[in-house]
Amino acid sequence: MLGGIAVGLAVSAIWIGTQILLSRILRANSYFRAMLSGYLVSLPVVYIVWKCMANAFPAAWAALAGAEHPEHALLHAYVVHLLVFFLYVECFYHVERSVTLRLLIEIWDYSYGTPTMDAISENYRVADMIAERLKVMVANDYVEKSGDCFVLSTKGRRFAIAVRLFCWIYQSKTQDERL
Repeated sequence: MLGGIAVGLAVSAIWIGTQILLSRILRANSYFRAMLSGYLVSLPVVYIVWKCMANAFPAAWAALAGAEHPEHALLHAYVVHLLVFFLYVECFYHVERSVTLRLLIEIWDYSYGTPTMDAISENYRVADMIAERLKVMVANDYVEKSGDCFVLSTKGRRFAIAVRLFCWIYQSKTQDERL
């Protein structure tokens, strides 16, 4: 099992490192699609590293894998790689999209002492945030613009139903219900 875990973690580290480097150079329209594409491209690498580890480092591999069946090590490598993918995506979205974390960083970086509510609010124009979010939703076919109004598309309706279902399952409240 340790052999598979080591392979899964090694390939995940390579994939995440490459993902971070490429995201600094290239700008993706959808970070999730970029992460998913990178993950899918890395899947054959798991097999290649698994195969190379056993052949290139037989003593180290024997110590890690022990008496484990070789295919079990490969299965463990793929499972670990998948779990790291989910963890990476989850952490990325919590860090990238979290207003709370952005506020903490802005308060930390504030160069004029302690910021007031007005100073913090200068960077957050709610109307602009909503307008930009609506543009993204229109571009991704979740909503359609009809005059000055916005209407859910079929894709948007399905997604809204799924969100409501998950809110119900996790007993989560929407933003306006928490205030």
